[in-house]
Amino acid sequence: MIKRIAWGIVFLFLSVLTLGYVFRMPITQWAIAPSLSQSGVELHCLDWSLNANISLNVNRLCLTYQGHQIEHCG
Repeated sequence: MIKRIAWGIVFLFLSVLTLGYVFRMPITQWAIAPSLSQSGVELHCLDWSLNANISLNVNRLCLTYQGHQIEHCG
């Protein structure tokens, strides 16, 4: 019984991690955009991933600030 519950918890945890990573772009934009908009910055696109060293790698970032568009591709 306890073993079944433990496997259920492990499965639930891994499912949440997987779904969080798959939907990382919309989740990140949803979390960051409101705080940026308070400063007058608009976030249009954001594409990031984690590399093997668990470092954040930003592949694309599009911002608008005071009528100027900033786009980072890399």
